[in-house]
Parts: sequence; structure tokens; C-alpha cells
Amino acid sequence: MKTTKQVTIKIISFEGHTELNLDAQAALGELGKLVNDPTKWVYIDGTHFTTLAGFGVAELEAAEDITVTNQLGGGNDQSNALAR
Repeated sequence: MKTTKQVTIKIISFEGHTELNLDAQAALGELGKLVNDPTKWVYIDGTHFTTLAGFGVAELEAAEDITVTNQLGGGNDQSNALAR
């Protein structure tokens, strides 16, 4: 099995933040769960994702910033579901 690059997922909450260091394949699985949680927001390189459909290990390995936050009330939803 091919080893993938290590990536860091920052999980930010009211209590502070946690960093998960996972290989990209495991991180993709974890983000897949989190992106489907309506109480979490997933940002990859500053873009809010509501789905990871079409997003693979290579894209995750190339990401510079992966952040998960608790959903916030209000604001302007700038979602970009891979419409790049």
C-alpha cells in the first residue's frame, strides 16, 4: 500500500484547538465524516466545503491549510462545493 503525505487538520472550538496529524488517506476519511456533520464547517485553503465529492488524496496533500470549526450563527455562506 502506498504511503501518503502527512497532513494536519486544525479543529477549532470554543475551548481552543486541536491538531490531528494523519496521513492524507486517513485525513480524507475523517474530513468526510466531519463535512457531513451539520454542526461542523470544513475549510480547505480558506474555502468552505459542504461536500468532498471529487476531492481526493492528491488535492488534500497539496492543501496548505485544513481547518474544521463549529458552525457559527449568522454570516454569509460562501460555500464552494468544488466549483473551481
